[in-house]
Amino acid sequence: MFGGDPLRSPFNEKTPFECRAPYAISKRLAYDWVIYYRQTYGMFVASLFTFNHSNVYRNRSFYIKKI
Repeated sequence: MFGGDPLRSPFNEKTPFECRAPYAISKRLAYDWVIYYRQTYGMFVASLFTFNHSNVYRNRSFYIKKI
């Protein structure tokens, strides 16, 4: 969804979108719908971006290592 170098970080709310795959385009469309409903109907609608936060420094007992 953010395109370019996947290791480029940190991402924040000002990072430009660079949708290069159908999945990224659908995520961007859902994000735009959230904004549309919030502005048009005055609804409380929220969206968020989740990222994998696992890394090599996690303890072996952390659940991601068990999967």
